[in-house]
Amino acid sequence: MAFTRQQQCPMRKLILLSGLSAALLVACGGGGTAPTPPKEDNGGPGNPPPGDARAYAVTGNALYSIVLSGTGQDEKKFDLKVSAPLTDVALDGTELYGVTFSNLVRISLSDGAVSTVGALGAGDINALAADGAGNLYGASTGGQFYKINKTTGQATVVGPLGTLSSGDLAFNAAGQLYGTVRPSLFSADSLARIDPATGKATVIGGTGKTDLFALKFQGSALYALTGSGQVLTLNTATGAATVVRETGLSFTGLQ
Repeated sequence: MAFTRQQQCPMRKLILLSGLSAALLVACGGGGTAPTPPKEDNGGPGNPPPGDARAYAVTGNALYSIVLSGTGQDEKKFDLKVSAPLTDVALDGTELYGVTFSNLVRISLSDGAVSTVGALGAGDINALAADGAGNLYGASTGGQFYKINKTTGQATVVGPLGTLSSGDLAFNAAGQLYGTVRPSLFSADSLARIDPATGKATVIGGTGKTDLFALKFQGSALYALTGSGQVLTLNTATGAATVVRETGLSFTGLQ
């Protein structure tokens, strides 16, 4: 069986999940209904020092609280006992959901316990997001956009992206959906706007980076993580990336 680069190296994919925003990764609306913007939360993981902007970040099998900006220290919260590496996560209120390439899981923020919700029934989902109404959405390396049942785990196709998901999506405060995409497996990543009603992606511009696996809005600023552990900001008008700092870690998602 052939594997994609992300399947061969799942630990390199970043996942950003944040207490600063109630939803991150992928979000889309089905049936022509626009998704509810994510709930804003001015707090963050733990009790960060004043001025710190923090987010939860996940490797394939561990949960961290990392500093997006500020002077605090990155902290490992829990080792996660998962049957397969996580490819992304999304925060729905106080519930943290994650995906592997085959299942939807729920992760306890109090002790790191992981429980399987159910099989996705869709291939290679590498991006996940929750809207303000608690709906889960995902995108795949094969270029499909999904709505995911958080009771059963079943993923239902909304429509094609028209390109491939690089690894994350994020809502801004206005409910607009952004994602990282690429035309082929080994191409550089671009930033795109995604229509949640159809799943269609409109490319904004190149980021100048590859393996851009995690996205999260902090206010109007769009943060991202690369597979090599860089924290970036992305210009939402051009897609251009600016390096903020190096974490020295290798993540698969951010929230």
